[in-house]
Amino acid sequence: MIAHSPDDDLIPFHHGQTLYAEANEPKRFIELAGGHNEGFLFARPEWALALEHFLRRAER
Repeated sequence: MIAHSPDDDLIPFHHGQTLYAEANEPKRFIELAGGHNEGFLFARPEWALALEHFLRRAER
């Protein structure tokens, strides 16, 4: 699971996209909002739900 923001001011967004493209299944890309350190805070409900779905899928 890759979570990245286009607004990340430290790691370029295309790095997250490249990691996702190279990852094996199961995989999930979550586009966040906000800068490097606070991005997940702005997308908290979506982030938590996506993580839960990803982990449940991986358990199967």
